[in-house]
Amino acid sequence: MLLSNPHDLSLLKECNPALAEALLSRNLETFSQVLMEQQRERSLREQERLSLYSADPFDLEAQAKIEEEIQQQNIEENMNIAMEEVPESFGQVAMLYINCKMMPRRRSFAEYLAEEWMKYGGSSILQ
Repeated sequence: MLLSNPHDLSLLKECNPALAEALLSRNLETFSQVLMEQQRERSLREQERLSLYSADPFDLEAQAKIEEEIQQQNIEENMNIAMEEVPESFGQVAMLYINCKMMPRRRSFAEYLAEEWMKYGGSSILQ
């Protein structure tokens, strides 16, 4: 499935090159080994994190890591909100103007035209 979708494959290459390389090898055993190793490493990091937090809540190192994690969560949450509310700031936006006569205007922005089209019920507003 990933191999047939160039966009997803390029994202995988960018985000996880080792897994992408294993996938491109078309060897199921290699892919499984890389995936299981990454899952194991992630699980170990999570266990270390939890043991650090539960060992001594007044430990300065633990508090600093908790603070860092909270800040990272806030950054990710703000990023998700920004991507939801203002997606055009994360990509290239092309403005499309077309020549037409719509009500009193001779030239219209395509998004505005689509809004007006829907508002007035279709082609009767275009001339």
